[in-house]
Amino acid sequence: EVGAAGPLSLPGATNCGCGSGILAHYRQARTLAGWTAIWYFFAACCVITSKTLLEELPSHVWTLTLWQFAVTVVCARVWLAARPGSGKPQVVSKAQRRLLLAEGVTIYLGLVSTNAAFGLMSASLVETIKATEPVPSVIF
Repeated sequence: EVGAAGPLSLPGATNCGCGSGILAHYRQARTLAGWTAIWYFFAACCVITSKTLLEELPSHVWTLTLWQFAVTVVCARVWLAARPGSGKPQVVSKAQRRLLLAEGVTIYLGLVSTNAAFGLMSASLVETIKATEPVPSVIF
């Protein structure tokens, strides 16, 4: 027997909206799983491409990283602009700009380090070491 709240609700559910809450959580989990799969796919493409390029052009670590960073910035801006209700960007203070600059430089140097490591060892070892990065951050 279908619950009283409709065909998509749990059997025996009343009009409390319990069934729709479960469906909403299921949709969110499915969306998250889909975005995670897309992220893993493109991360693998990035690693393979970086490793291949750096084998052919080993002295261009900084250039490759600059292009990766530029593409990331463009994609982030497009994604943020496409979000519903994004509207006009907020004004950023000088202190916030300094923090954003420091964060950008830190991320850029991390990408340079990763790309340089691709030239020195296997990509799987580089990614494994990167995955353990939160451990020292928590310890220190």
